[in-house]
Amino acid sequence: MKELNLAILGLGTVGSGVVKIIEENHQQIKDTMNKDLNIKKILVRDVNKSRPISTARYELTDNIEDIIEDDTIDIVIEVMGNVSPTVDWLKQLIQNGKHVITANKDLLAIHLKELEDLAEQQGVALKFEASVAGGIPIVNAINNGLNANNISKFMGIFNGTSNFILSKMTRDRAPFDEALTEAQELGFAESDPTDDVEGIDAARKVVITSYLSFNQVINLKDVTCRGISDVSIGDIQAAEAFDFKIKLIGKGTYANGKVTSSVEPTLIHNTHQLAAVEDEYNAIYVIGDAVGETMFYGKGAGSLATGSAVVSDLLNVALLFESKLHTLPPHFELKTEETKEMIESDAPVTLKEKESFYIVLQNANQDVEQLEKSLKQDLPFHKSLKLVNRDEQTVAALVVGIDEAPGNILSTKGYEIEKIYPVEGV
Repeated sequence: MKELNLAILGLGTVGSGVVKIIEENHQQIKDTMNKDLNIKKILVRDVNKSRPISTARYELTDNIEDIIEDDTIDIVIEVMGNVSPTVDWLKQLIQNGKHVITANKDLLAIHLKELEDLAEQQGVALKFEASVAGGIPIVNAINNGLNANNISKFMGIFNGTSNFILSKMTRDRAPFDEALTEAQELGFAESDPTDDVEGIDAARKVVITSYLSFNQVINLKDVTCRGISDVSIGDIQAAEAFDFKIKLIGKGTYANGKVTSSVEPTLIHNTHQLAAVEDEYNAIYVIGDAVGETMFYGKGAGSLATGSAVVSDLLNVALLFESKLHTLPPHFELKTEETKEMIESDAPVTLKEKESFYIVLQNANQDVEQLEKSLKQDLPFHKSLKLVNRDEQTVAALVVGIDEAPGNILSTKGYEIEKIYPVEGV
């Protein structure tokens, strides 16, 4: 029976979950895969720290060189986090012929293509299922399950913290600050929640998902990013009046060779599947030219949920260990540069889809009927327009079916705009 030696970088929440899953399923893995997975070394910051799991049988080290230079280690699992110096460690591990599995979305949002190219050159695997949506197997779904499709769009709830807060605001009419405090008390939000509530965490995942879906490298700065801190109970109530819910949606679209990506509070129609995703759960909605609409749903974080995705990658690498099949990035198998050029050269220019928007305007002492009449005169072609009073000073408008965001047009016409959110599912 083949024995594969593993090293784990990091023994925090996710690392502990990975160890627990491997321990509990050790015999089943041996019986079904005819391979014995042996955790040989674990990198930690403090070897003397007390931990939630027993580490007596494992060799703990605080020196990465103990793992990089150990030629008996076959596979390294990185769940330590941070971009630097972690990226340099992963490069050295790959160059030394070790297969790498990582859950590090911060690092991959910047260095994924570089690391993937290096892994291909060295003939080793780079796997990162846990980096996008925790326990939801979206990476394998796009790479393998949907790789016969040209994907035109994905959108989803990529961050459980923001979704918990918006669910609390919607269900209990809790103000943002109160909902955030509860999320922190329950462990869904960090003491510094900036990355979650301002959309930064979701934006990193959008970068990775865009690369998988469209075979295009985009930069984090290219993702339009806006968080949920300015979403009010008034917005929640106005959305409900229009038959919508507000969610923080990460989105990517591909048309005419260009990727457009964003993370923004978005109105989702109540009949759309994403509107039903509540609390700390995540969901990603993917549209392919052959399969049509698909959605992947589950827990996006947590020790065992994320650990499940990490160990799934581990088993895939172990299963193909003696072969070379894992060395080619799966999303390049059908979408090579040659295929991409063939598709794009003959592709007709597609018309830009109509868009819809939620707009909050100062009412300027006009009632809803007067303001609606003015907007219909001043807005370009549209399918429909609905207005409700948001509070004493503002009116919320739902504009369906226009060519572009109406901010510039309305500002030129003298309207005072408080906010504009995109709308999906109409």
